[in-house]
Amino acid sequence: AGAAGGACPPRRPGGMAPDTDSILNQNRGMYICMGVYFAILVVVAVVAFVRKRRASKESDGLDAHFGGTFSAPMLVLTTFSTIYSGFTVTGVPSEAYRTGFRSVRWIGATFVVVLGMLLVYPRLRRIAVVRDYKSPSDFVTDRFRSRRLRVI
Repeated sequence: AGAAGGACPPRRPGGMAPDTDSILNQNRGMYICMGVYFAILVVVAVVAFVRKRRASKESDGLDAHFGGTFSAPMLVLTTFSTIYSGFTVTGVPSEAYRTGFRSVRWIGATFVVVLGMLLVYPRLRRIAVVRDYKSPSDFVTDRFRSRRLRVI
């Protein structure tokens, strides 16, 4: 799979692996994109922190996922970002590279996760509104009657 396959960097004369500089040069765009992405995440976190502090000073409570104050599109986006987190970005592509067509199973797994959410979320939402849950840890604390589990 050398240079002809296009997937791996070409080997240096003598069969040695490519040097670090050539690999870094080939991945420079990815490193720049990841740096910009990380910087944007930091900016979003700072803005959210400032808004949360301001909101908590102006009122006696904050909006939360389970409290019923977030719109349906916001909940969909939150759930989507949870499901398609780090492993989807890093693990699935590398698995697809290594195992090929076998990695298509992730598409089916997505449907199973969505089906599970459709079955569980409506009931969890009703319970959350009645019992005033603000986060998933509120559910765990209430379900198992243990404040120690809140830390997990």
